[in-house]
Amino acid sequence: CTLFDPLQSDETYRNLARSIQNVICPQLNLSNGILFDRWTEIKQKDGHSCGIWSLTFLEIKLSGAVSREQFYNFQELYRVCLLLLNLQRLDS
Repeated sequence: CTLFDPLQSDETYRNLARSIQNVICPQLNLSNGILFDRWTEIKQKDGHSCGIWSLTFLEIKLSGAVSREQFYNFQELYRVCLLLLNLQRLDS
């Protein structure tokens, strides 16, 4: 299981792992639990939305992107998509 915290906080990683072990593992009958891997390739830049950064992480994991420049390009793509979505909501 790959864990991702945009700000790379050790405490957040510990809390997330504990929550998954206590809530998700019993529901999936995983008696041995899950091995966790922290994804620390890049950090969220100050002032950037953690929601967009979480979507960027998901896209990176699904696409297999490896270049650091690609990471930040995905983030800009999601910013534009979310802006367009919100503008459409304002029009309706």
